[in-house]
Amino acid sequence: MGGIMSGNPNCKKHDSVAQCISIDSFDFNKCYGQGHFPYHGTAGEHIILTVEADKVTLTYPIVGAAHNTTQELYFDTIPNQYGGERVYFLCPLCSQRVRKLYLYHALFRCRKCAGLNYPSQQVTKGCDAAYLKMKKAAVKLDPRAATMNPHELTRLKPQKKKGMHYDTYFKLLMALYRSQDAYNRAWLASCGQILGRSL
Repeated sequence: MGGIMSGNPNCKKHDSVAQCISIDSFDFNKCYGQGHFPYHGTAGEHIILTVEADKVTLTYPIVGAAHNTTQELYFDTIPNQYGGERVYFLCPLCSQRVRKLYLYHALFRCRKCAGLNYPSQQVTKGCDAAYLKMKKAAVKLDPRAATMNPHELTRLKPQKKKGMHYDTYFKLLMALYRSQDAYNRAWLASCGQILGRSL
């Protein structure tokens, strides 16, 4: 029997967005709004980009390929409530407007075209889902929680960060306590199921 975060059968059918390099169209809002084209820069360590008025050209290495790959990603914009524009990508495969594109099988594409799941979709209900919620709540108060195991997270009582308002602190703390209680209930329920099968 698998342990915590052992996953579910869905993991075998789909990769996760967490496993892929991604590019976020919102990162181009400031550059796009200034209208200074072309703009040359980098994304991460290995992606070279050139931003123009209607597209961004990416140049990046692919494992096993003799030369770098070049791909053009086109922009689409929609007005926002503050009078400016919000930049989105058009997926090169389905042409849908999306915020993020993921590098999958050597090309950037949207999550649906790549068949990718979010990490939260790749866990079973019960302890796994409760653990993710508890971890998400804990990290907002203490970044060290990202590397803690479930047992450590259930005992975590983080102090208020310097500069954080007390109202915010107590709101986050209550969310953490609720998630800790939910995890403990899920864990006890799973123990009860195991014991029931063993009788």
